[in-house]
Amino acid sequence: YDKLVISPGVGLEYESILGLKNALKDKSVFVAWKAGEETKLLSNQISKLQNNNTVIISIPLSPYRCPPGPYERASLIANYIKKNKLNSKLLVLDANQKIVSKGKLFAQAWNDLYPNIIEYKADSNVIEIDSKQKKVFTDFDEYNFDIANIIPSQKAPKLLNDSGLVKKDKKWASVNPYDFSSQLANDVYVIGDATDRASIGSVPKSGYIAYSMGKVCGYAIQNALFDKEPPSPSMINTCYSLVAENEGISVSAVYKYYKNKIVTIEGASGTSPDRSQIIAYNAWDWAQAIWHDMLS
Repeated sequence: YDKLVISPGVGLEYESILGLKNALKDKSVFVAWKAGEETKLLSNQISKLQNNNTVIISIPLSPYRCPPGPYERASLIANYIKKNKLNSKLLVLDANQKIVSKGKLFAQAWNDLYPNIIEYKADSNVIEIDSKQKKVFTDFDEYNFDIANIIPSQKAPKLLNDSGLVKKDKKWASVNPYDFSSQLANDVYVIGDATDRASIGSVPKSGYIAYSMGKVCGYAIQNALFDKEPPSPSMINTCYSLVAENEGISVSAVYKYYKNKIVTIEGASGTSPDRSQIIAYNAWDWAQAIWHDMLS
């Protein structure tokens, strides 16, 4: 190659939770944070929920792939429980001190829509799981479950470490925020979730950020091949989350390059004022538009 662009996603730190690897052999325990067979199995198990069942979702310390993702998943599982009139509970064990994305909107939706279904516990880092006894252990408590969606902490995938693209004692790939070129290898560019926010700036590990990185990187490479200086990068992030089958919330921001970091433009960020049906429609429109742009 003359220029190499890689977007390898995240690596999951299964070893960070004692017993998780063994527990995954039991179909009552799932990570399901990479699309594929496990997400299908989790969906199938949720569809078989019975009265008096308990579902646990654990959320790792940030940063991790898709900050609002676990909270959206919790919302939709709770929506399924409510819709099917099941006397079941959903326990959210969050290692963070609070909901890390769209916190007020998620909390309000849960209070309004699922007051007797969702129980949220902050500062609850899962450290061990016993699938035989169906117990999850945090630093301070233990909880019983029927289905557990345990999302472990994350880091850059093994490929990047093996390729020498992650600095010693770092979890993510350090890149230059102007064009996302690696700080450790010439003519190699890393985009997406695997990048280190310490080197880029405080941008989330979201799908739209990865998409924006790709455009900035591609334009920078085009200019480099013609020995031209690429323009200062500009990026957009919009993130939609469903809190019910037909209601959504959103957050958006516009970013610029400033003092060797990607930063939010003042006054160009914020969340939706409330949840609404139109935002749920917008989420689907956004998905179709981005798929069309990337794949056609």
